[in-house]
Amino acid sequence: MISRAALSVFAALLALAMFALPAPAVAQQNAAADSSLRLRVGDILTIAMPGEPAFNRDFLIDRSGRITLPEVGDVDLAGRTMAEATLEVREALSKAFRDLGRMTVTLKER
Repeated sequence: MISRAALSVFAALLALAMFALPAPAVAQQNAAADSSLRLRVGDILTIAMPGEPAFNRDFLIDRSGRITLPEVGDVDLAGRTMAEATLEVREALSKAFRDLGRMTVTLKER
């Protein structure tokens, strides 16, 4: 049988672990939970496109509200929801790439 002291320690550690989530995970969860969340200057997006190393990285929304994609150029994203941003990125990349079925855009940091 587990003692009360051991249970108290376990509960305290569990509570600490919950608050120790890294900010990117929290930002991503919040973005997924709130579909009305609008991207803004300073947000960091992760774009993953298997087979294209130039895209498996983070992109900062700059002071102009844009990210700069290799081979495509600037894409305006500030003020857009994640769904809208994903469509914008997909549309921009479709000018240079054909297989975008596995491309993902996620909010890494707010």
